[in-house]
Amino acid sequence: MTADDAGSGTAEERGVRDAAAPDGAVRDPGELERAAADAPDEDEPDPIALRLEQLILGAERRYTPFQAARSAGVSVELATRFWRAMGFADIGQAKALTEADVLALRRLSGLVEAGLLSEPMAIQVARSTGQTTARLADWQMDSFLEG
Repeated sequence: MTADDAGSGTAEERGVRDAAAPDGAVRDPGELERAAADAPDEDEPDPIALRLEQLILGAERRYTPFQAARSAGVSVELATRFWRAMGFADIGQAKALTEADVLALRRLSGLVEAGLLSEPMAIQVARSTGQTTARLADWQMDSFLEG
């Protein structure tokens, strides 16, 4: 084992290159470690994103899908069909749903229970609502970005 194998010597002698540097410059490994330590933690939520989420949702995320379905008085299977039709991502059992989500689920399932909509019709209503909402969100984001 040589002195270089043991980690002594300069960065250039060991050939430590900074892959992020456009010129592939040789960097001191300690410099790279310090830069990594100073970088924002990817696991920490972005405060701007959190503020936007609060403004858009208007409420905190309180419910898992199971809790939301139970609170709305519907089966998880029916709730899942409605959410899939609306285009919601599969979130497992993360707390991602709000009181408004529970209310919407309760209202849609209430239309089925009252006989005003069949279950397939309710799923189609959920699908058309989800698609329209997605288009509106796209248009709004385009307007945001243009402004």
